[in-house]
Amino acid sequence: MASTMSKNKKTHKAAAVKALTDAEAYFKLQKLDSAIKEATQAKNLDPNLPNVDNFITAYKIHIAMSFKKNWYVVLDIPECSHLSIIKKRFRALALMVHPDKNLSAAAEDAFKHVKDALDFLSDPVRKEDYDKSFMSKNKAFAAAKMPETTAAARKAAEAAAAARARKAAMEAFAAKVAAERKAAARAAALEAELAAAKRKLAAETAAASRKAAEDAAPAAAKEAAAAAARSAINARKLREPMSELEYGIYLIMKYSQNYMERRFPVR
Repeated sequence: MASTMSKNKKTHKAAAVKALTDAEAYFKLQKLDSAIKEATQAKNLDPNLPNVDNFITAYKIHIAMSFKKNWYVVLDIPECSHLSIIKKRFRALALMVHPDKNLSAAAEDAFKHVKDALDFLSDPVRKEDYDKSFMSKNKAFAAAKMPETTAAARKAAEAAAAARARKAAMEAFAAKVAAERKAAARAAALEAELAAAKRKLAAETAAASRKAAEDAAPAAAKEAAAAAARSAINARKLREPMSELEYGIYLIMKYSQNYMERRFPVR
């Protein structure tokens, strides 16, 4: 297994060397995109391949010069960068593309291009005029894009307004639902209170009825006793002639129920 891995590693390294050689051939034919593509493939096959990153950097500098002579693009830094950034970037690129450090055929001219960029941008007067030209171009580009930008901003504002309106409608609906639920809960609570009041009233009515019946029971018993006494006197009167005293008692019993209750209380 170890021998297989070693064999694969050697195969990848050989393929990486071949890809880098092909990249150099493409560069000499001024096929810069193909040169970068082959050099990148070489790096993918063998990340430790010597100088592969330096080869790619040199090719990119040539592309920057061939595409458009922009010193900031050559140095791969933002336009109108400060001189300190320019010098720092030059030092980094010089270490990568100097012919003593980089064996690519592209190295010599790549180093010359970055040196020219440093020389040009190190001159304060030329750099100021150069930066002004970029600012003017950027302003013109911004002015040309303004109608499109305005339309896009207006469309974005309309979309945002529509989103806010939808959100407000949803919040209003949610508030309405919450209010209805609250009202329903309140109505249910009132119904429960009413049912409880009805039950309480029914219980109190039943208790009052029981109390009234209990209070009426002694009076009914007294009335029954008085009626029994009157019946007994009447029966006796029918059997025997009454004396004047008895007749008087009879009249008192007949016409004065209160007297009978006081005289003959029911125990």
